[in-house]
Amino acid sequence: MAEVRRLIREHGWALLVTAAADGLEAAHVPCLIDSDHDRGDDCEQLVIVGHAARADPVSAALIAGNDVLLIFQGPNGYISPAWYGEGTSIATWNFTTVHVGGIPELLEGKEAFSVLQRTMEYFEAARDGSWKLQGRALDYAHRIARGTVPFRLRSVTVRAKAKLSQEKPPAIQLRVISALKTGALREPCARI
Repeated sequence: MAEVRRLIREHGWALLVTAAADGLEAAHVPCLIDSDHDRGDDCEQLVIVGHAARADPVSAALIAGNDVLLIFQGPNGYISPAWYGEGTSIATWNFTTVHVGGIPELLEGKEAFSVLQRTMEYFEAARDGSWKLQGRALDYAHRIARGTVPFRLRSVTVRAKAKLSQEKPPAIQLRVISALKTGALREPCARI
């Protein structure tokens, strides 16, 4: 579970999917491992906090306590068969993902605001950490926080998936890694 938590920490922009009255709804939301409630790398259950905009259709499903699925997408990319260098191959896609399902718990008051504050602090620390939520920005954050639906999700299901050319011999895996690092692909849209 340490690798699952690492992927979530490094790729916290999740896709939240839920069933609504008229079908499926989805939204992209920032999420964090809940450092106050998650028991750490050895624990099978994940505890995640996040928030959605109150105006987003997924918020009605959050408020109703519907099952949700959070999808975290890690590094991924197209793999050219030319990189394999031997044998008959076809193109593929390498990827890492984590799918976390459960029923959200809505957060209120100070705990709700702390989700927003911790989210800002976490992602600011990944930059240079120089911006702080204080003064007029803090007052403004308290006002706009009413327009969000903060939640905590204790996982009921966790499905981690990784396809990383693991079926290939180590020498081919190293060629694939090298090609990805050197940017052997051009953006497909640049040719259109």
